[in-house]
Amino acid sequence: MEELICKAKSIDIRLNGKMIAGFPFKHWDKSYLAWGVENGKASLVEIDPKTLCRRAFETKKGWLWEGDMFWDVQEDGIIGVIVWSDQHHQWVVELIPNVEEGGIKPDFETVLDILTLDEYENDFFDYIHGGYIGNRVEFE
Repeated sequence: MEELICKAKSIDIRLNGKMIAGFPFKHWDKSYLAWGVENGKASLVEIDPKTLCRRAFETKKGWLWEGDMFWDVQEDGIIGVIVWSDQHHQWVVELIPNVEEGGIKPDFETVLDILTLDEYENDFFDYIHGGYIGNRVEFE
């Protein structure tokens, strides 16, 4: 069984908004990631739950996370986004148009194609941005 590892933005002032990885945990109305054990107790860091994303898959370049975005270098003006597909029961790459010439502005409403990882050669991408699937990162 694969571990459910997530990452999220910390709201703990000691970590200054740093993205951290761990196991999701909710207590009452607060969300945490448990990321280790200190003196026999779980180390919990409070997080912004809107930024929570799951670890998707590993490439030669490292781990990709839910909501991560990258350029599809096979086709100009296309951005790939890592998402979970209930239809395919696996992580997939949604190919979406970039609607800003010379910049980055994904059109999340228009999905041009959905490729399973078996269909998509992950050597053909240039990493852009670690996104948050919950609120879909807004580019300025």
